[in-house]
Amino acid sequence: MRFRAFALAALAVIPAAVLAAQPTFRDKYNGAAKDMVPVLQTTSCETKQAKEPAGKAITECRLQMANALLSLDSMNNRLSGVWLMLDSTQLGHPTDLVRSGGMLLRAARGTNSGDYLAVASDVFDMSKRRNWQEACADDKASASRFCVSSDDRKVFHITLRPIQ
Repeated sequence: MRFRAFALAALAVIPAAVLAAQPTFRDKYNGAAKDMVPVLQTTSCETKQAKEPAGKAITECRLQMANALLSLDSMNNRLSGVWLMLDSTQLGHPTDLVRSGGMLLRAARGTNSGDYLAVASDVFDMSKRRNWQEACADDKASASRFCVSSDDRKVFHITLRPIQ
């Protein structure tokens, strides 16, 4: 009887411990940034609760690079959107812009395998052909819609939203 009670208690605790050990999107993002574009790693983050609707929160993270911001939207502690804004003139290499988009997809997928850089490159090319108006692609591997736009060909907006 004691063994059964102990086993049930252990089973109840293990899933909570496993869930607590799961890396957050920000952890995955920083891991990808470290490998791909180190200046885009976060330095500090601040979370603010929105007044409406209840349960909505926005986390804004400063990055090592000047003129860059990572914003994470969540609803009831579930990620509901990601926005990376960056000044492309601050990047060290021309390919870093596409790599920054690939980082978001890699973090959302939770793996560094697959075609995340090709997807990012295709969407950047689509946006460029549209004079940097928003271009998007649905990425089934991350269950997200990946979008890119720029107002002035200098500051870029890269977003991820759940596929509706």
